[in-house]
Amino acid sequence: MMNILHPTDFSDNACKALKYAYELSRKLNAGLRVVHVAESPSMFAYPHAASFEEMEEQEKDSYMRRLRDFCIESLATLSAISIDLLINNSVITGILNAIKESNASLVVVGTRGQSRFREVVMGSTTRKLIAVSPCPVLAIPEDASFSEIRQIVYTSDFNRHDIAALQKLTAFAANFDAKIAVLHVFSSELDHKAEAENFKLQLAENIKYDSLEYATRISQNIGEALANYLQEIKTDLLVMYEKEKGGIIERMFHKDLVKKFATHTSVPLLSFNALSAAGDLQ
Repeated sequence: MMNILHPTDFSDNACKALKYAYELSRKLNAGLRVVHVAESPSMFAYPHAASFEEMEEQEKDSYMRRLRDFCIESLATLSAISIDLLINNSVITGILNAIKESNASLVVVGTRGQSRFREVVMGSTTRKLIAVSPCPVLAIPEDASFSEIRQIVYTSDFNRHDIAALQKLTAFAANFDAKIAVLHVFSSELDHKAEAENFKLQLAENIKYDSLEYATRISQNIGEALANYLQEIKTDLLVMYEKEKGGIIERMFHKDLVKKFATHTSVPLLSFNALSAAGDLQ
């Protein structure tokens, strides 16, 4: 059974992500665990507590009430989900522990939309999580709402992990009978032509999925070309593989490209890394 984890900070964009995660879990018949990671309580917050243990219990009770209220307000139900509070001074460590405990196949998080998209993807908890998570991370923009996933775009830069990520992605896409377009943006007509042909052969040999095609665009500006392509084929899900350094996400969300891509932040972003490309996503 697939398990989905949603870490929340109770924000409006987290509410959108929770709704998306809930609808996705229903579609996939998957388990859904909603968690909040809180720092260790302070005596200033609980001055009348007799001990640290009492402070921690008061903190947990307070956050659990807030977490239940948040889920009910967002979903109008607590049915078919589990909720939990984790105490950890590192949000990333807390989420990683929750992934392991839940045996999560997918983490669904919220982003802050157009004006803050670069900050969220490049510098925040979400960006860090994309780099280290042992399972794929699905980032839901605040303008997004759940709908059937019919068209998926996977952005390729001929990374050796692309094939492994695409094998996981096709298993996921089959749940929706979705089409997958594997897109590469070239800087010139001749750029990497031989490499592209070899990659297409690898796709044909290793990916057995009827609704998969390879697409190319010629542009000096990867962000602009990708944004135009997403609009052209009405994409429901954008998928990327992120290297440890200099990956496509980092290059695409360079400060000079963000404004050009901002109008397309209603498209959810699914990110793989070396660990998550080797795991299961079904």
